[in-house]
Amino acid sequence: MIRNDGARQYFEKLKIVEKFCSGDIETAKRILKGEFTDIIVIKGRFKDGLEENFGLFLVFISRITRAVVASRSVISHTASVFHHKPFDNWKNFFSKLEREISEADVDTEKMEVLDNVLERLNELKFFTSVFEWVENNDIMNLTDRFQKVVNNVLQIEDSHVVLDFENITSLVLYEEKGIKPV
Repeated sequence: MIRNDGARQYFEKLKIVEKFCSGDIETAKRILKGEFTDIIVIKGRFKDGLEENFGLFLVFISRITRAVVASRSVISHTASVFHHKPFDNWKNFFSKLEREISEADVDTEKMEVLDNVLERLNELKFFTSVFEWVENNDIMNLTDRFQKVVNNVLQIEDSHVVLDFENITSLVLYEEKGIKPV
């Protein structure tokens, strides 16, 4: 006997998305319908001026809770890390970042610091402006702020950062990478 589990699957997805939406069922329904993207993905690559440190990072930010849902980075002394461009879609960029973490000669101490900073991005003064910059496609201000973050983490003055961003849904984030709401 074949069962139609469509309704059950819908309500399971709704329950997951509702958690990302802090319990707002109407917004969760809009996300499931594809009417609203609730996650901003900021993708970046960087190198320092002396070309001794190269890195990639991803930050997933909720438009609803105004919090960082997840972040990931890699920092290495290997230039191959810098060859990955943030203009790829987020899933490809994520896969490349993960591959570099497992294959490159990584600087775990600096990576840990950058990961911690990215996870607590909402505590930085410029964080509320991120939403406006994304809305207005102001990549210059967004890049400038992340360049300052990278400079502080690497303790340098002259990093070069290239950024891009995408809008996705929390359901895609959960289904593709198993990332759950905070």
